[in-house]
Amino acid sequence: MGSNRHGWHRRAPARQAPAKRCGRRTGGRMRGRARRARPVAAKATDIGTRVTWVEYWNQETSPLYVNERHRRVHYDLVTRDVLKHVPAGNARVVDYGCGDTPTAARLAAACGQLFLCDAAPRVRERLRARYAGAPNITVITPQQFAELQAHSIGMIVVNSVVQYLSKPQLLSLLAQSQAKLMPGGLLLLADIVPRHVGFLRDTLELIKFAAGNGFLLPVLVGLGRSYFSPYRRIRQSFGFLQFEEAEILHVLEAHGFKARRQQRNIGHNTARMTFLGIAEADGGSRPPC
Repeated sequence: MGSNRHGWHRRAPARQAPAKRCGRRTGGRMRGRARRARPVAAKATDIGTRVTWVEYWNQETSPLYVNERHRRVHYDLVTRDVLKHVPAGNARVVDYGCGDTPTAARLAAACGQLFLCDAAPRVRERLRARYAGAPNITVITPQQFAELQAHSIGMIVVNSVVQYLSKPQLLSLLAQSQAKLMPGGLLLLADIVPRHVGFLRDTLELIKFAAGNGFLLPVLVGLGRSYFSPYRRIRQSFGFLQFEEAEILHVLEAHGFKARRQQRNIGHNTARMTFLGIAEADGGSRPPC
């Protein structure tokens, strides 16, 4: 993600002084005029000063993985963990902030309909191309998620997304999720970052994961660059939402979910947390958190 990932806005560019005219006048006409500067597309190196989270994820290739093996092993593990929570039967499932997943077909095989929801246009394009032949996979935007029929979804997966939202965005997502889930439906809120877990601990978890899955050397090579990476700069610039266990349980309860922390987190990072919330029938009548 990923990510990932709605409601971001591009920062307004600084105003530039008008271009000065140049050239000599002859008969009241200008022989030369200054050309207007063409707008320069945002680059990955600009991220953290000019580009938002959703634009970060909307790059040609995913900036989070050191190589294709890393990406594949990551999604294999996440999908295997998520499948343990998918309800039996033909449930309609939403993977919110799904990222550029290569393993959605496995998840779709365990449910009736799978909605892959992501805010990044390039990610959605790749997903549509990859799963064009899958009749029970639909790629949607966050706006289309908000338009899904009320109480029609059996499970919503939100994995490694919360940290990239603002607090109001998270509360809005929880309210939408409660409205879309049928009574007794499941909200899997995964990869929640505790307040005491920082960049160093995340790095150590990644090293352990890489060492056990055959891509340690690429990770070690990339660590020296990570200090100056766009991810680190945008994380500092736009924030990184973190919660302690009691905080997130309170927020979930206030939005109509009976929730418990799961024994292990979804994915490789054991320092982070996963929560499973059950939508209560009267959740919509609860006061906002």
